[in-house]
Amino acid sequence: EQKLEEESGAPADPAVTKRAEMLARYAGIDKRMRPFLDEQWAFDDGAYVSELEAMLVHYMHHGEVADDDGVGAAVFETMSAVPFVDEFDAESRHKHGALVLEFPDPRHRLLAHAVCQYYGLLSESTTHNDGTRVMRVTPSKCSARLARSGIIPLTTHLQQRAIIRAVQLRDRVPRATVHRVAAGAGSGCGAGAHGAGAQRVMPRRMRRVIAASARPATQAVPASCAAQASGHKVDPDDAMTFAAV
Repeated sequence: EQKLEEESGAPADPAVTKRAEMLARYAGIDKRMRPFLDEQWAFDDGAYVSELEAMLVHYMHHGEVADDDGVGAAVFETMSAVPFVDEFDAESRHKHGALVLEFPDPRHRLLAHAVCQYYGLLSESTTHNDGTRVMRVTPSKCSARLARSGIIPLTTHLQQRAIIRAVQLRDRVPRATVHRVAAGAGSGCGAGAHGAGAQRVMPRRMRRVIAASARPATQAVPASCAAQASGHKVDPDDAMTFAAV
């Protein structure tokens, strides 16, 4: 902000400063994690990431887990244990204890790591003796600064990216293709062959968007979603290796 003021000779616009910080924080997320955020957003229209963000932001501000109403149903259903704050963490050098999360599905841990990176929270995944993969989240100086100054939510940026992608797909698909899709969208004896033909002429990314929009809005991503709907194949163990901080 000070640099902008020195270059322009006038006070920097707070809105411009906030947006620049939002873009910088998003760029700080591991580039291999970003596609999973976009795919999850397209899958359930942002329901899961919004609930995950709300839980982590509440911990960032208050150092505690939100009450029963504060943890969304979509996130809670993907956990194998109730989240809690380890107040007796002897290794913790921070004001608050570590937030302990257990996600059996590595994809959900990956999303949580991505949200933590956006807000400057430190996160790491460790394996217990029984094979359980546990994620621990702790504050940092960066997250404390963001908690004081505020930042545009990650979900706002993801929503803007989804709108831009939809506009780009609309402009990229020929008008004749759109009419074929509309004509073949019905059901019945005559719609099957016509609909199949429309699917063949549609771009692959367009078919993915249409398939994602037809799914339930509150359903969490199944374990096989990464292989079915994602072109980014990441081994769960490798994903946790680069996700751990």
